[in-house]
Amino acid sequence: MEGFEETIAALRAAVGLAEPAGRRAAAKAFARHWCAEDLIVFVRDEAAGRSLPAPGFGQTLRGAGTWRELVATAIDEGTAEGSVENEQGEVRTAYALGLPDGTAAVLLGETIAE
Repeated sequence: MEGFEETIAALRAAVGLAEPAGRRAAAKAFARHWCAEDLIVFVRDEAAGRSLPAPGFGQTLRGAGTWRELVATAIDEGTAEGSVENEQGEVRTAYALGLPDGTAAVLLGETIAE
């Protein structure tokens, strides 16, 4: 049953991503299931002409250019890996998955589980 409880906890965190008000906490909980520090979801903003952090996530990212490059590569190529700054300004490994519609999910951390 232990594996089932972990699966349910991961699904609860994933469902929590749907509501902007609780998105940050749900993203961190979801990320922990892969031994990551954080998860940030990006969505296409037509007015800005690029993908930005989804509502509920911080809209200002340290080292924004590096983030933009990582997200754009993930959207263009399907996946990307690199280093970005977290909220505290610490450089972390980032793994991104992107979709052609401009949506991307980025996991941060040095010990992300496969």
